[in-house]
Amino acid sequence: MKFDDVMSAAEAAERWGVSPVTIKQACAGQRNTPPRFTKDECRKSKGTWLVTRYGMERLYGKEHKMLKVIDLNSYKPRVMCVVDSYKDAWGEIYENESETISVHLQKYKRTMG
Repeated sequence: MKFDDVMSAAEAAERWGVSPVTIKQACAGQRNTPPRFTKDECRKSKGTWLVTRYGMERLYGKEHKMLKVIDLNSYKPRVMCVVDSYKDAWGEIYENESETISVHLQKYKRTMG
């Protein structure tokens, strides 16, 4: 097992797109329901639930790889969108660039009269 294969419940929830409470309940169980993770997949360390990638994949399927498209042209870099594939990322970049060029052309035309 690699270091990257263990994560906090909060990180796992963010990476798999589920609620942190759902992960904690799967670790500890709730009311009359036993824990969904095995003892090898989940444990508590100083109040923080730790889970393995294997356990998360067993219960919630493969992790979805999400790509953040960041706009570096603005005064302060910002996340434009989050997409699933490079193709979608390039589409968003192209669309954003087209809008930016259009705005600059309109400003130029106004100044030129």
